[in-house]
Amino acid sequence: MKLPGTIVRELDYVTWIDPAKYSLSSTNSDWLDDKVGSIWWNTSPARFYRYNDYGTQNGLLDINYAKKFWGKLVPGSEIKVLQWVKRTTLADGVTAFNRTSVFDISKNKNIEYYYYWEETTVPEYDKNYSTTELSSILQAGGPDNRFIPSSENSILISNNSN
Repeated sequence: MKLPGTIVRELDYVTWIDPAKYSLSSTNSDWLDDKVGSIWWNTSPARFYRYNDYGTQNGLLDINYAKKFWGKLVPGSEIKVLQWVKRTTLADGVTAFNRTSVFDISKNKNIEYYYYWEETTVPEYDKNYSTTELSSILQAGGPDNRFIPSSENSILISNNSN
């Protein structure tokens, strides 16, 4: 699926495997402050229709099928976009995280910081979109204007979502 450049620039990682590095004790390879704000499109739960597998006996693309299913998710699939965040509390259900402890002079105590993937509803860390907004855009199949290659010398152009 082709995505607008503004969306592509927001995604730091597009993979089905968690790119973060975790450990029980802090190491130089852990994901900490330097990765905060990174956005990951976890593609493992997303399945898209294979619009280009269906065609005529002559090997030509079925234009109507391609138009109907271009960029569409298979039922039961989901778009999951997450942001690497730094919080003073660990959200419920989070099982993979990194943790640091920093002494706060003004409070005269150690402060625990947790780093983990989270779905965000407002843009954070100088990003233009929240992960919820990015998920919605990806769920919609990208932009309405589509240029779908249908053979070696033709394309299907559509400027609506039907």
